Amino acid sequence: SEETKEKISKSHKGKVFSEEHIQHIKENHAHLSGENHPNYGKHPSEETKVKMSESHKNPSDETREKLRNAQIKRYENPEERKKQSVAMSGNKNPRYGQHCTEETKEKIRGKAKERFKDKTDDMTVVLWGTGYCFNKNIAKIKQHITPGFVCDNDEKKWGTEIEGVTCISPKSIINIENPFVVIMVQDATTSLQIVNQLIEMGITSFDIYDNWKDYAQDAGFYK
Repeated sequence: SEETKEKISKSHKGKVFSEEHIQHIKENHAHLSGENHPNYGKHPSEETKVKMSESHKNPSDETREKLRNAQIKRYENPEERKKQSVAMSGNKNPRYGQHCTEETKEKIRGKAKERFKDKTDDMTVVLWGTGYCFNKNIAKIKQHITPGFVCDNDEKKWGTEIEGVTCISPKSIINIENPFVVIMVQDATTSLQIVNQLIEMGITSFDIYDNWKDYAQDAGFYK
């Protein structure tokens, strides 16, 4: 909302970064500084600036898909994951030391509930993976959504009921109308293998459990 934007704007006014933080930002963006920047030497017109602003406020479905694919590629690179983790840890995180008011927390939960709902409404949720991560979290998940199916690469499980939900083969997901797959695996290598399987099958509506869980945590579904 405009009120939230105004609060965020005020919280950033007068903020002073330490020399260490500034140096860290420079190092992380060295490949885009000076002549290396794609817009180096370019001066957009006011009309172009307005268009750029609007495109950021209301990105098209095509743009959203491109951004999603870019995130998937970043996830595939373990060095990039490690780099991002180090870059945002401790006092390097822009929100380090900041504490939200209860009012702000409630607003975040409200927005998170909307995003969580958007990810499951009108879609058949398929939980891929029936191991430790699944067993640990399935009870909480079922409190808030009804999974359509569970899926596993172990063919011995196909056709069986696991926690009251039918287990299907990966290829069966193709026959489901409007599926959304939640990868219930915490091992990065295995998760990546599943991501590749989904992409090969032409399924792009999916998320890694830890990412998807964040929506639920912010919404107050998980404690």
